[in-house]
Amino acid sequence: MTESDQEARLKEALRRQREALPEDVRDRLAASRREAVAALEESESGGWSLAEWFSPRSLAMAAAASAAIALWVALSPGGDPALPLLSAPEVAVVQDLELLEELEFLAWLEEESQGAG
Repeated sequence: MTESDQEARLKEALRRQREALPEDVRDRLAASRREAVAALEESESGGWSLAEWFSPRSLAMAAAASAAIALWVALSPGGDPALPLLSAPEVAVVQDLELLEELEFLAWLEEESQGAG
């Protein structure tokens, strides 16, 4: 038996099984297949839209990264002398703000996961 014969037999068996399924199940499978193909095509095309760049998650990550870089530059011993060093209370306030941002982000993630589930 050649490979093309095996492929033909397999296709015929799959066709018979597909026809044995109820129509609503076939419709759902076809819809799922279309969604999967569309998602694959989107991921191959880059997948980043402008809306995703400005999503709450992206903005929160950008804010956290900016705050971390600002702290690192300000607190590094060889930092720019034009930047004032922060005092201990000022550092504590910045850290509290970062913690608050992280907690707000985690609360948002929790809401999103509950809404999706």
